[in-house]
Amino acid sequence: NEKNINIIKDLFPSCTIIKTLNKGMDVGLFLINLLYIRHKKLEYTYILKLHTKTDDRFRNNILTNLCKNKQQIANCLSVIKKNNIGMITGNNVFNFKNKKDFFNNHYYYLTYLVSYTYQKDLDYSFLEFAPGTFFYSKFKVFDKLDEINIRFIYDKLNDNNSLDINWYKIFYNLPKLNQNEVKDHFYHHPNNYGNNLSMQCKTDCSGMRDFMLEHALERFFGYLAKYKNYQIIKIQN
Repeated sequence: NEKNINIIKDLFPSCTIIKTLNKGMDVGLFLINLLYIRHKKLEYTYILKLHTKTDDRFRNNILTNLCKNKQQIANCLSVIKKNNIGMITGNNVFNFKNKKDFFNNHYYYLTYLVSYTYQKDLDYSFLEFAPGTFFYSKFKVFDKLDEINIRFIYDKLNDNNSLDINWYKIFYNLPKLNQNEVKDHFYHHPNNYGNNLSMQCKTDCSGMRDFMLEHALERFFGYLAKYKNYQIIKIQN
């Protein structure tokens, strides 16, 4: 609301505040910010991505590790400046070798994103990411996300009324249906939920908080860094 916006402006007079649809959760908001930067032709060296998160303990732990004070911020910046470091997380780093289960059920969208962005097959050796999507990153990690690509991907993100193909197939146990068959199934079952956001909005159940396009994008951000031969590391306190 306007009251909160004015408080933020008083604290940070030079900040830019963007009001947008609640679409794609934190990933959608991140893409909108990145789109604004592209549109304004701004250039940065680093990105610090933070968001509210629903788990207070998880959020506060990561925020403490990434930016609890000036000394910790300076520490993170000194690390991200290193040529081989592309991304810093305040928690753990999950990759295909040590946490394969964190990529299971995401291959549908990961394959799609890699094919669209690079016109190549998914390379499992690049599957690595910062859980929770809190990170410092070199700005050029996101070179592939230009205005055209951002708009294309953002348009496919979820809100309370959308159908997420991958989530729907998993939640309703329909692994053999193709994309058109999933859409047809959803059309003929109007009481079904199209995605996790829809289910949470219409019920008291916390639901299955994963497997949508947004969650694949969280993993794809790490893919962007690994594709450029950067390391993704956990910051040492």
